[in-house]
Amino acid sequence: MSIQKEISELGNKVAWSTGNESDFTGGTAVQTLPSAPAVPPLVETKTPSIFDNSAAQPGDAFFQGDLILLVLDEFPKDLVVPSKTAQLAEGDTKGSRHIVTGGKVFVAEPNCREKLQNLIEATVRRHNPKCKNFKLEGPEKFMWLGPVVLADTDECNVTHPQHPWQKFAKGVTFATIFQRNLSAEGRAIRARD
Repeated sequence: MSIQKEISELGNKVAWSTGNESDFTGGTAVQTLPSAPAVPPLVETKTPSIFDNSAAQPGDAFFQGDLILLVLDEFPKDLVVPSKTAQLAEGDTKGSRHIVTGGKVFVAEPNCREKLQNLIEATVRRHNPKCKNFKLEGPEKFMWLGPVVLADTDECNVTHPQHPWQKFAKGVTFATIFQRNLSAEGRAIRARD
């Protein structure tokens, strides 16, 4: 099924981002709008929807399914090593296919995860005054911490078969944060597409 067909089948569900997701918690960025007009059928095409984030500033956050892409102040070169894959989420399901093109993917050095997590938390607090107590906490240490991406071309995209692509300008560095949900037992667990 094409991206356009899947979007068309959403009907009155639309993606949204109000900028009020300051605590970076919970599910996906989809809201049902009761008064939304019917979505007309889309013409089959191979061109995906792309959110152009080329004006992104440090502290800005962009959502793609179960991922949050947080723009950092600078590339944390002493904390990361090249990743063996361009995929940002583990797994082989359609929902885990968040793939970087036109950028380099890095993962935290095992002994530097805490420093990277502290850098991400400090970035959120510095650029988002309403988030002065922001912490990436969970039942497992570093469970929300994903790869870091350096956009090294003008065509750096985070692609996905089910979500609009996210495009970043050359030189932008962003960290991947896995969103969380609450289990039936009330435990924080990682959200998954």
